[in-house]
Amino acid sequence: SINMLDSGLIEEVEKLVNIYGKNCEPIRKNSYGVIEEYLDNKKNNREELIQKMLIVDRRLVKKQLTWWRRNRFISWMNVDEVAPYIIDKIS
Repeated sequence: SINMLDSGLIEEVEKLVNIYGKNCEPIRKNSYGVIEEYLDNKKNNREELIQKMLIVDRRLVKKQLTWWRRNRFISWMNVDEVAPYIIDKIS
């Protein structure tokens, strides 16, 4: 999260909010919403922002993993099996 902040994530969120508004659902989800809240309320310090981002991102990852595990149409394979599988399918 720290590297993301240093790489311009706050500025990216500011631009997106200016274009799409605060109520845009993708902006309210994950760390973008936390950053937008931070921009509205400067009382939060950078460390609090980072901690909130970590919590929100962990929740999102957990939801995504749950979805992936429940999807019966996904075939999981080892990394070394992927390239041969793709080559076989496109050949």
